[in-house]
Parts: sequence; C-alpha cells; structure tokens
Amino acid sequence: MTHSIAPSPQAPAGMPLGGVAGRVTAEDRAKVVMPGTDRARPVEVSLANALRCAKLVGVTRLADVTHLDTVGIPTYQAIRPTSRTLTVSQGKGLSDALASVSALMESTELWHAENAVLDRFVETIAKLRPALTYDPYTDLPLEENHLLHDGLPLEWVTATQLPDGRPVPVPYRLVNLDFTDPMGWRPRIFQETSNGLASGNTFVEAVLHALYEVVERDALARGPQPLDRCPRFDPRELDSDPVNELLDRFEAAEVAVDAHWVPSPTGMPCVLVRVVSGDYQIIAGGYGCHLKTEIATTRALTEAAQSRLTLISGARDDMVRRDYDPVSEMTQAPRLADRQHQCQPLPASLRASTSHESLLEDLVEVNRRCVAAYPAPPLILDLGQPEIGLSVARVIVPGARLNEGLA
Repeated sequence: MTHSIAPSPQAPAGMPLGGVAGRVTAEDRAKVVMPGTDRARPVEVSLANALRCAKLVGVTRLADVTHLDTVGIPTYQAIRPTSRTLTVSQGKGLSDALASVSALMESTELWHAENAVLDRFVETIAKLRPALTYDPYTDLPLEENHLLHDGLPLEWVTATQLPDGRPVPVPYRLVNLDFTDPMGWRPRIFQETSNGLASGNTFVEAVLHALYEVVERDALARGPQPLDRCPRFDPRELDSDPVNELLDRFEAAEVAVDAHWVPSPTGMPCVLVRVVSGDYQIIAGGYGCHLKTEIATTRALTEAAQSRLTLISGARDDMVRRDYDPVSEMTQAPRLADRQHQCQPLPASLRASTSHESLLEDLVEVNRRCVAAYPAPPLILDLGQPEIGLSVARVIVPGARLNEGLA
C-alpha cells in the first residue's frame, strides 16, 4: 500500500520560501555581521546558548588546542564521549568565542542527527515514485556497487521542499547518523555523511549554513582533479581586514598558503585553501562557500588551520594512518611555496558580493541559485528538539555531488 504524504500548510502571503513558513523570526530579517561569518545573534549570546545546549547533549569538555601549532588561529574541540559518530568535534574562527561556538554547535548538531525524532515509514521506490521530485538513482549520493533497486523496502521520512513547502519523501539513512546499528549488517546503498547538517540560532540560519556546505562540497566534487588545477588567486586582493589578519598569522609562522577558487554551477564563491610549512610538511586543506567571497575565504583559511591542528593533535576519532603518510616525502613545502606566484585576478563575479542585509534574503538568494543549478529544489528537515533549544536542519539537494576527501 502506498504511503500517503500529507500536504504542508500553505505559505502565508508574501512569504518568499514556503519551506520555512512559520519558522521565520524577527532575527532572520536582519543579521549580525561578524569577522568570517553571519549569524542571527551576537557571538556572546550564541556562545551562552551553545554552552547550555552542549551540556544537555553530553559534551563534557571544551578544549583550546590553538597553541599546539605556531599559527595561532583559534581552534577548539568539543568532547562528547557518548557520541554515536564522532567523539571529538572541532570549531574554528577569528576569535576564541567564535571558535568555541563552532565546536559546541557542531557536536550538538551531530547529537541531533544521531537521535533524530522523525516519523518513519517503510516503502519501496516503485510505490513512492509519484511523490518523489528527484531520481534516487542519479540525484542521491549512492555507494559504489550499491544494492538499491525499485523493489527494495527502505525506511523513509518526509522532508519539505524549500521553495514551496511541498512534502517529499527522502530515505531515512540520508538523515540519521547513528552508526551503532544494533542490527549489524545492512545493505550497502547510500553514502551516509554529515553533509548538509547544520545548526543555528534560528532555523533559517541553520538551513542557510547547511546549504552553503552542500554547495561547497558539490563544487569540490565537480572541480578538476586534483583540485590544485583550479584557478589560483591571492586572497589579499580582496582587501579584507579579516582575511589579511589570517594571512599575517600564517606568514608569521612561515606557513605557505595556496588559495584557489572552485567553480560552482550555482555561481557562488567557493574557495579552497591549502597550507604547509617546512617544520610540518603535511598539506592541510580548508574549504569555504558563501555569497560573499570574503567570508568564503575566511572560512577556508580558518578551516585549513583547523585541519593542521587535527593532524597535530591526533585527537579526532576518524583519522587513519595514511593521513600522516605525506610527511615521509618531506618535499611538499617547497613545491607549494613555488606556486604562490602563479595567481590569477579574481573574476568580476567573485568580486561583487551578492550577500544581503538579512539572513532570510540570503536564504532566498541561495535557494534561487540552487533551484537553477540542480535537477530538483532543496529539501529540508527540522531535527531540532524543544528540550535542547537549538535549531538544527538537515538539507538534501538532489543532484548535488559529494566530496568528503581532502584534495
């Protein structure tokens, strides 16, 4: 028997995105601009809420690992011993407070994905096909040699189409991140990752940050391989105080910075940064995506510093031995430094910011670009739990590709 999908309530008149109808707050109609990010609330308010929520989900420690490296870009780790995915979540930013918020919110959003409270039902693709707005075989991230077929019973949950609020079924395994499956073996089907999972002070903020991540990873997956074939640019060309501050810290630590812009079908700025130094010759990378190239670049730079500290600290529980293999070559730093002079001017499309005055306007813009670039509109799920008090969104963009590796 085909499962019926109940219609979503009609979006109110004047509402630009039916998928977030009823979820838009006064804070979403403005934004708090901070170095390297935009949020709905000031950093001190965000931090107080993140600390309260993190305690409720089992975070036992917030560790400052910044000074394990010589670069000095704030990086923190949130430790959650009972995690069903990663015990150690990391955060970075241009200040200790921003880095702390980043780490705490990442750990808390993972808890929500591990403990998703959603109505589930079992059905086959064959029976649900009339309700699907996408092709599961071409538009979802499947494992190589997957076992998916039309007659395979799957668990499903109901997502909401962002532009108009239409209910659309999506496989539960693309939403839930509980890797402690008591049933043992399960069919090899989907790539189960945290891509498109984000938290925020408001639901609109969470959805926006999740979309940025999906677009970023799609651009990386579509880009030339290896990704250092993407156009190289000098971040100082942006004439940005936050970007220059980060570059100054790398330069003072004698760490070479190699920055590239990665083409995206959305036209949004996506930036790749790789860093390496003579005293630690493993290339670390960071990525960023935002309507504003300055923020995409600060995200990539701070994530590159965080990736370096991931390797130096050795604390993250998804690391493997091969992560350290390049150090035996001892040749990376000179090669990377030699390439820094091969920069190209940023194209006009990346110089002109399309960022708006409010988070809601930014979300409308990002949605518009995604609808134009991908086979089907973005799908969103609300994973927030009232007793925790943090907005958490899971976003699936049919047709967006997945790149989980560092290039």
